Amino acid sequence: ASGTLSVGGVTTIGPGTTGSPYDATTFLHVKGTTRSIVQQSSTADAYYMFGDAAANNAAWLGYNHSSGTIEIHAQTAVTIDKSTTITGNLSANGTGSFSDGRFTGKVGIGTTSPSYRLAVEQDTTGLISRFHNTNANGQGLLIRAGATNSATRILQLASTNDTKVMTVNSNGTVGIGTNQPGEKLEVVGNISASGRMVAQSFTGSFSGPYVGDATGLSGVPNISVGHITASGNISASGKLIGDE
Repeated sequence: ASGTLSVGGVTTIGPGTTGSPYDATTFLHVKGTTRSIVQQSSTADAYYMFGDAAANNAAWLGYNHSSGTIEIHAQTAVTIDKSTTITGNLSANGTGSFSDGRFTGKVGIGTTSPSYRLAVEQDTTGLISRFHNTNANGQGLLIRAGATNSATRILQLASTNDTKVMTVNSNGTVGIGTNQPGEKLEVVGNISASGRMVAQSFTGSFSGPYVGDATGLSGVPNISVGHITASGNISASGKLIGDE
């Protein structure tokens, strides 16, 4: 039958029902005073609408035939107040929040193919992430990995071409310019310090002059000091030159 069917002056059934946001293609429109349901079929797509009589205050659940996906749309936001289990992939565009989310697979932010449990990617000249504890006495980030007797990577920084810049291992060794530090701190390159470098003992060699307090140093070919205090002998294979 063509036209519309009215039941009790409340419900109308028929294509092109006035007031439907899908006037051109609506096949079934059941309309009430507080709730309405719309089933739309267009190129095998199907949609169910939920809302009040105002077309701009509604939400709908639909099946997109071309992408083979279920779509949920709302005028403002979609709220899920119960536990939800997703066995496939979860993809989201825009912003969102989780009060308590658990993921057993891989999570990608800025990427649809994460290679790790958490992958954050962005093509930008600015920062891509920030951890900010707004509590004045709050703590920062804790990373736990590896045994204390093994050189397992806890943290590693690298450039965009994967050149390792800094490595922190679980045995307490830190490397700058090397990814295999053999000491508590191993630096490949020069060190510049505006303050003091204090050590209980020193083993090694100098390729240039040493300037500062030379207490405890021996065998250094070039030492420049303001004064020398010794409780015992001073020996040198070369000359000792002083102003006084």
